[in-house]
Amino acid sequence: MERTILIAVAVAVLTSSTSHGAGRAPPTPPGALAGGYLKAFNAGAAEPYADFLRKHWPTSRETPGQYLDSHAQVGGYEVVEVEQSTETKLVEVVKARLADDYFRLTLDVEPGSGQNIGRLSVEPIARPADVRPPRRVPVTVIGPLIDRQVAAVGDFSGAVLIAEAGRAVYAHAGGFSDREHGVANTLQTRFRMASMGKMFTAVAVLQLAQAGRLDLDAALGTYLPDYPNAAFAHTVTLRQLLTHTGGAGDFMSQTWADNYQTLKTPADYVALFGARAPDFAPGSRFAYANYGFVVLGRVVEAVSGQSYEDYLRGRVFGPAGMSHSGLNGEPEKSSVLATRYVKTSTGYNPPPAPFSGAATPAGGAYSTVGDMIAFANALSAHRLLDATHTELLLTGQVTSESGRYALGFEDRSAEGRRDVGHDGGGPGENGCFRMLGGDRATVVVLSNVAPTWRADKLCAFIAARLDVR
Repeated sequence: MERTILIAVAVAVLTSSTSHGAGRAPPTPPGALAGGYLKAFNAGAAEPYADFLRKHWPTSRETPGQYLDSHAQVGGYEVVEVEQSTETKLVEVVKARLADDYFRLTLDVEPGSGQNIGRLSVEPIARPADVRPPRRVPVTVIGPLIDRQVAAVGDFSGAVLIAEAGRAVYAHAGGFSDREHGVANTLQTRFRMASMGKMFTAVAVLQLAQAGRLDLDAALGTYLPDYPNAAFAHTVTLRQLLTHTGGAGDFMSQTWADNYQTLKTPADYVALFGARAPDFAPGSRFAYANYGFVVLGRVVEAVSGQSYEDYLRGRVFGPAGMSHSGLNGEPEKSSVLATRYVKTSTGYNPPPAPFSGAATPAGGAYSTVGDMIAFANALSAHRLLDATHTELLLTGQVTSESGRYALGFEDRSAEGRRDVGHDGGGPGENGCFRMLGGDRATVVVLSNVAPTWRADKLCAFIAARLDVR
């Protein structure tokens, strides 16, 4: 349920109109200005950074808090290559220190000043074609690389588990599940997982399809005949909702914030949001849609005759051996459910009120890293779905932001290597689940502090370096 939440990784694009009188300092070329900016940004301290802005970018409106939050996301930038350099403009490719993320830094000198920044932007880009990807290493020796990356992050709060052929080969837990009482995270800690729960909803829908109780290409109205927007219900298919091509849109809005305490079940969401028109004609394009998965959860209820939560407990968590996973029920006292924190320049704070509401089929379920390995094992062993429907579940069908989107799973497979799973992130919860090389290896990273988005970044770091086919 996180895709509508974007984290600023750089300062805003601003244009200066300030003029300077006689006696101004000699011109500073854009390369020197960019070097000074990166040195100040990379220092990770608010005052030196603010001092640089006062001297060389006085029109910047960035606050110390915004800077510290941005720095926490990337850990600083390293220059990869210079794309353009003139007397008034510099364009560089830079890489985040804490992730395999690349950006294009563009700096224009303020007209007439020679020493001030007039415009500066840092925009995310794909890894340049001439930059070699990370070297892949066997799963048995990747541990030291992960340890160094976690040490570089410095304050990672969560758990990491890697399994090869279903057996754990690397584990790490750090930070606190309860900062107030000093309770440490462990491998048994339960974490909220935001949009990672979409995988469970997709499995539930595919199970009902496998049993012949629903048709993925049938219209939504076939199973929800009283859906408030009849035209939408008779146009959009279940497959389109599963692939985010149905135009269902999001539910995170002021209406949601005003009513979150009364939204307990998928039926509650349908009653509140179901009359809306779709964002676009179903099937016409991809657009991540949290609300579409809530509707799918309601379909699971209508077809199965069970509540969504009961269905997951009996048909997904139970058969997979996920004894420490759930939706909204109270977790067992034998295992801690991590407190969620939003880290900002002012410290660790609770998530905004709406995010403390009930979990949905779009996200918010809780689990442990061990249970998620069990989920991967159950998929591989076809304990949840037969081979045909498992393949359907995991195979990309439409072009998405991260590559291809399957049915509730992201398909990042490339260069002959299978890579399927799902990320999740929202205030106080961030995670990632990746199955690599079929059933060769599984990577799970869960965190109870977000932003920053360190769990999915760490997961991507591991996946890029793990040598499995």
